[in-house]
Amino acid sequence: MAILEFARRCVAWLRRCGHSRGFGIQSPTAYHFVTDVLCQRLPYHAYEDLSKRFPKLRGRRLKFCRLLFRLANYQQAERTFVASCFSEENLAFLIEGNRRSELVSNPASCRLVVASAMKNQNLSSIVESFPDDAILVLTDICFHGKEADFWQSVKALKRVVMTFDCYDCGVAIFGETAYQQHYFVNL
Repeated sequence: MAILEFARRCVAWLRRCGHSRGFGIQSPTAYHFVTDVLCQRLPYHAYEDLSKRFPKLRGRRLKFCRLLFRLANYQQAERTFVASCFSEENLAFLIEGNRRSELVSNPASCRLVVASAMKNQNLSSIVESFPDDAILVLTDICFHGKEADFWQSVKALKRVVMTFDCYDCGVAIFGETAYQQHYFVNL
């Protein structure tokens, strides 16, 4: 089973290879977001401390936690919503990314929302209340069925300005522009 998962990830990575690290992105805003937030490889100040706190964190889980850290650091949201299905590691990385952010139980009017497409189908009614510069991070979008359909419905929302499909997770940025931009990115 692990070999099949590895092969599937390799094929997905090769399909997205031409879209990695900002290649083919013409928008300066999207290019900055991809190169300085999504695909940033330089170590941040808290990576060493967090790796000492969670020594068993490796591979994709570590990449996702670091992505959450960078997103929280970039967004500097006053209020952040995190679905209850996320681990202690994810929360620790989010909190270290922005220590001033308050974790709340209602995603409405939050500027940073982290949820699972698999377990939070009720988000579809709330996304319309997100502020203009809100960032929605959805995990589990690579599955087929309801999860993939939910991600497609988020991408189709008129208030979504940019989406970044990172295979395991998706990042949607809300705003008020006429044009939508959708990108595939390897992390």
